[in-house]
Amino acid sequence: MASLTVIIPTFNEEAYLEAALRSVQFADEIIVVDSFSTDDTPNIARIYATHFLQRKFDNFSDQKNYALEHATSDWVLFLDADERITYPLQVELKHAIETGKHGGYKLDFPHFYMNRFLYHHNNKVLRVVKRIGTHYTGLVHEKLHCEGSIGQLKNPVLHFTYRGLEHYIAKKESYA
Repeated sequence: MASLTVIIPTFNEEAYLEAALRSVQFADEIIVVDSFSTDDTPNIARIYATHFLQRKFDNFSDQKNYALEHATSDWVLFLDADERITYPLQVELKHAIETGKHGGYKLDFPHFYMNRFLYHHNNKVLRVVKRIGTHYTGLVHEKLHCEGSIGQLKNPVLHFTYRGLEHYIAKKESYA
């Protein structure tokens, strides 16, 4: 039977982390790699995660590759703290890694905006991969590399992008 590790990078994610961790309790291993959060993130992670690691943040690729070095399962799912795995996706994911038809799978990420999910987009991202031969590259917009063909899973990941209009505006202003 194929095994699955979930890797979640964090920094001050206490508002989101518990729900993300609860959504992946089906996994064989859960690794949280934290960038020395100053909120309750470490305590929440220690309750639900198999492994809690802390590492000074330099870039997203190195952070995820560091966690990947600690993973022991056949497959890895990379998840952010503001994302949730639904039960239908869990079932589909288990079937996909059991059959092993591809070396990786893209997931669909509808954005949560103004209290609803927006499905009219093309936001498919490679996030499920066989552990062996996998690594991230890139400093800002990191890219996940894996061996083999890439498939697409049907059921979406729930991505709670913005907590509301105020959060949306603040995030856009931070990019300016």
